[in-house]
Amino acid sequence: LDQEGLRGCSLLDEYVPVIVIRKSSKDVFSIKLFTLFHELGHVLLRHGGMCDLKEGNTQRAERWCNAFAAEALYPMEELLKHPVVTGHVARHEGAVWRYTELNNIAKGCHVGREMVLRLLLDAELTTHAFYKAHRDKWADRPFISKNKTPKPRDTVDMKVRERSAYFVRLVFNALDRQHIDRVRVADLLDVPFDGLAHARQLVAR
Repeated sequence: LDQEGLRGCSLLDEYVPVIVIRKSSKDVFSIKLFTLFHELGHVLLRHGGMCDLKEGNTQRAERWCNAFAAEALYPMEELLKHPVVTGHVARHEGAVWRYTELNNIAKGCHVGREMVLRLLLDAELTTHAFYKAHRDKWADRPFISKNKTPKPRDTVDMKVRERSAYFVRLVFNALDRQHIDRVRVADLLDVPFDGLAHARQLVAR
């Protein structure tokens, strides 16, 4: 996994399939998370492989796994309902998306700007030329500038960001339907009992 662009691989086994993610300090969490779901796609297809995130990969399985990971992390239905997206469309601003717009769409779901722009391309809300022109600029860059000291984050906020607002809402929905209890919720979110109300508030619509 030391080749440029390779982020992980999946090893198929009848009982214990294995997903390997490259450990690299320069890879932001969103890239690792996308790689994890991409490789899960390979496991579901029973098609082991290497995760190559380079643009232009034409293999059918790779394209499917990319689409699967994108939909799992940020469902298209959620994206199209986002206030930034609906506002952009209502103002007829076309294919050009500002950095602040993409960051706001990605915020709270712990996905990258590149993946958000890719989803907007799939939704025909931008052009391939605009996507390609910006992809290389963002591919391996963290959201926090190296010249700035990141502000300390609340532990509950960090746990919600790592799991995505969509997943956290699903967990609380299961709790409300009495499919799981508070102990299971705390376990799934890795949040203490006294932080569950705060976690729910963070993902409230």
